[in-house]
Amino acid sequence: MQAVTRIFEQSAGATKAAKAAGGDPDNVDLANKAATAENEAVKAFSEAIKVLEVQGLEIDTTEIAPVGN
Repeated sequence: MQAVTRIFEQSAGATKAAKAAGGDPDNVDLANKAATAENEAVKAFSEAIKVLEVQGLEIDTTEIAPVGN
């Protein structure tokens, strides 16, 4: 579960960075890096859900909205 918690924390941090950098055209490089980190966090989140499901937990992801919505 510690790995899953870390993934959630990384995802939240990447989302915050993307939102902060995204509004400033001078920070295009930073925004791109944040978006890449955010995409990686989403992939890791998906993998974590798969691991938990393999362990027998049922996870309803129907109400998990994409970032930015």
